[in-house]
Amino acid sequence: MFFGLPSDEELAKRAAAGDSKAFESLYEKYFTRIYRFCAWQTHTTEDAEDITQQVMIAIAESIGNFRGQASFKNWVYAIAKNHVFAWIRDRYKLPTAPLFDTLGVNEQVLDKDTSSYKKQIVAKLMQGLKPQAVQVITLRYLRGYSVEETAQELKMTQSNVKVTTKRALESMAKNASHVTRDTLYR
Repeated sequence: MFFGLPSDEELAKRAAAGDSKAFESLYEKYFTRIYRFCAWQTHTTEDAEDITQQVMIAIAESIGNFRGQASFKNWVYAIAKNHVFAWIRDRYKLPTAPLFDTLGVNEQVLDKDTSSYKKQIVAKLMQGLKPQAVQVITLRYLRGYSVEETAQELKMTQSNVKVTTKRALESMAKNASHVTRDTLYR
């Protein structure tokens, strides 16, 4: 205790026992701190606000699990860090939508629904890609391999598969804006 005020650890024990005033004190003390941490990590106020609320809910739901092995402050920041990392993973994960949706291929080009027609479109979109990028896109989107399976098959790291996929999709998206029925058969 500092000048008669309970420590964070004491407030956490009380909150775990159902004392809503104790949790309210912790909420008021940490909300702005956690928000600043999230804003620093995400660079957006909206995402920081959302993540901060998720963190505060997670703290409320798991405060009974706080054992005091670390300071309460460290425990709170560990929860915040985990939520920020989850946000980063979700935000930057590679698309899992079908290839044509990912690339934004014009709906009029896809009015025929034959696999040979789609193969022609994919071949046109992959023009100019490096051979390794063609292999990655073929395995990931045409054969349905996971990142891990693609990495094993091509003897690449998973990070390299992700980077190659991202760059290939960006290049293919540029090509997709030029694919029409007329250009497909040139």
